[in-house]
Amino acid sequence: MPRKNPLLDFAFHELQLKDRLLEVLIRVQSCSPEESEDVLVRIFLEAFLSLFGFERAVYFRFEKGKGLQWGLSLHIDEEERQKPYFSHIMSDIIEASVSLRWMQQRLPVVKDGKETFLTFMILPVAREKNLYGVFYVDLENHSENLDIDLIHILVVQASLSLYYRQMYETTRAQQIELLKLANFKNEIVRQITANIEGPLENTLHFMETIKGEVPESCSTHFGEIHKRLSQIFLTLEKTLNLGKIGANIEDIFKKDVDIRVMIERILKNYEKEIKKRKLTVNVKIHERFPLLKGNEDIFRTIFDELISNAVYYNREKGSITIYAYQDSGGYVIEIRDTGRGIPLEFQPLIFEQFYRLPGSEKLNDKGAGLGLFLVKKFLGYYGATISVESVEGEGSVFTVIFPL
Repeated sequence: MPRKNPLLDFAFHELQLKDRLLEVLIRVQSCSPEESEDVLVRIFLEAFLSLFGFERAVYFRFEKGKGLQWGLSLHIDEEERQKPYFSHIMSDIIEASVSLRWMQQRLPVVKDGKETFLTFMILPVAREKNLYGVFYVDLENHSENLDIDLIHILVVQASLSLYYRQMYETTRAQQIELLKLANFKNEIVRQITANIEGPLENTLHFMETIKGEVPESCSTHFGEIHKRLSQIFLTLEKTLNLGKIGANIEDIFKKDVDIRVMIERILKNYEKEIKKRKLTVNVKIHERFPLLKGNEDIFRTIFDELISNAVYYNREKGSITIYAYQDSGGYVIEIRDTGRGIPLEFQPLIFEQFYRLPGSEKLNDKGAGLGLFLVKKFLGYYGATISVESVEGEGSVFTVIFPL
């Protein structure tokens, strides 16, 4: 029978412990930034028990103006705080939260009429002197040394996770406040625009009824005036649509949007135009392409603009191919067409407000020069980007990338 080697046994145990700790860290890293704080904290509480042999654990959440609040706990209830021995521990917990220093003690206590020794640790979770909370963990009658280095790694990861989550929440709250402010401005513009739209629509309708009576000598000027007024009317309509989109701007991150379904519906809307131009359409969305968090009205505006451009500025019997896949850079959606392409010198300008390519009105007289400007603006809400690659006479590729 082989002899046991205590040193090898110890090394093997340490290796196993580090491997299990790594699994915990990977699990934490895989959590979405939208994950609730309770989900993150529970992972760490369970790790203290499963990795280091602690029997009980509590997380005290720090709230500004309120101090430490009882948060999540495993195998210990809040009534325990009323017992004499735990009142003594609570004073240590408060002291540790102020000093941001760890504490480890072995305390004689009476539990269920029996005297026992309670080994406990108090672990403040802080980063750059900002306190997020305090872990309390304990076990009875423990005499072995605890692996302080690995516990330190776990607490540091907890502080980073809670820091990044707080930063995410703060950034999102700031974005929403900025969007509300922008929405207020848009509402003012929308009200003004709505008051202009009615009279302008009536004017265009009147011009339609009298165009047959316009003298031939004035017909060219009359047609140019009608065309310009139509473009102004379309610009007003897009501005009004912005107000409708902004009405639910607080939900900008909340809904799961199925890009596959959305693209199918948009293509359905352009079915008549696609048949008229004899275009071939291919949609290649990866089967594992996820739902994207966003506002459905905003996403529809983005992809309706990109797809309509691929339709109207394409050549007869051309093609449109739409790809959606994930790579290391993010969630990628490409819209390719075989249209006339965009001259290189104009490519940096197409996302500018009210910019239209020279001659584009001949292919699409419904444009107002706002579409791609709004696409880029809306994608910015999500930290997404858009780029274009185009060869004049061959076609264009618009690539949208949402961050992972």
